[in-house]
Amino acid sequence: MFYGEEPGNQQIDHINRVKTDNRPSNLRLVSHAENVKNQKLNKDNTSGTCGVYWNKRRGKWMAQVHLDGKTVFLGHYDFKPDAEFVSTVTRRIFGFSHLHGQCM
Repeated sequence: MFYGEEPGNQQIDHINRVKTDNRPSNLRLVSHAENVKNQKLNKDNTSGTCGVYWNKRRGKWMAQVHLDGKTVFLGHYDFKPDAEFVSTVTRRIFGFSHLHGQCM
């Protein structure tokens, strides 16, 4: 709207995730799929890392990422840092923000 356009079916994303920072340089029009690539860590996350979960049945760490409404399984790992690495690299490859999954 700052540029005289209506967002239409797009969403306004705060790049730095500070909802009160409405400077034009901090705002961008994105699809919902792009907007979720810049979200904070969910409150119910117990591993402390986005996309990493403890699989009690297997006794291993599981890595996954959500892309275009689908969950993509990235494997089971004996060590949490291995699962974190795979999850982080995959998110970067698919254009997730460097802030995605971080607490604010």
